[in-house]
Amino acid sequence: MKDKIHIFSFFSGAGFLDLGFELSGAFDVVYVNEFHKAFNDVYKYARSKMGIAEPKYGHHVEDITAIIGSPELDELKSQVSESKAEHLTGIIGGPPCPDFSVAGKNKGMEGENGKLSGTYVSLICETLPDFFLFENVKGLYRTAKHREFFEHLNTALEDTPFKIAYRVQNELMLYFYEFWKENGDAEWHDILNESVDQILMMKVLPCVEGDEDLLEKPFASLAKFCATGNYRKAAQKVA
Repeated sequence: MKDKIHIFSFFSGAGFLDLGFELSGAFDVVYVNEFHKAFNDVYKYARSKMGIAEPKYGHHVEDITAIIGSPELDELKSQVSESKAEHLTGIIGGPPCPDFSVAGKNKGMEGENGKLSGTYVSLICETLPDFFLFENVKGLYRTAKHREFFEHLNTALEDTPFKIAYRVQNELMLYFYEFWKENGDAEWHDILNESVDQILMMKVLPCVEGDEDLLEKPFASLAKFCATGNYRKAAQKVA
């Protein structure tokens, strides 16, 4: 598809955000940056097994902070400009969020992870794609301690051509909508159960695996909740 939208991806991890874009059929991920080689190896394997071509500008396993002020930034700017000449081109990424999360240490912009949000915005300002996506936790926007940094990031973007829009998404509603599209004839409570089941599988359980000794009682309560709530996939995982 000649007119697909091109995507430059940062903090790509194992590629879940990227593949979501690509599998929609409207996007091509042409550049991938991920700091951890193990995550990038999983991502490359997934692309291969799914028959998705390698990114045009390759995989880059490196620290995003090393790009700013280096010759590689000039190369990246050239690649973005080249892409923009023929395709609508965007940058997407979700800088690590623990420093802004209510479940994290709340170090904010001073934390090693928090600083990467500023680096990501600097990279966007330097390369000037047609659009960008910045994904993070709601704590960056809603927590008073971090709101100042959020406003600082917005200020950094004021002198760019971008029009900024932001919102807090309810993940349950997103899952519900997707399952409803796929199973429009199902009962609404079955769709809701399927949505919660998926969130438990994707978000809650991976965070507690490996701590069974510490979490024996919470696991028992979670198992009971999953069983009585008819969350089949999650129930099997905590059984």
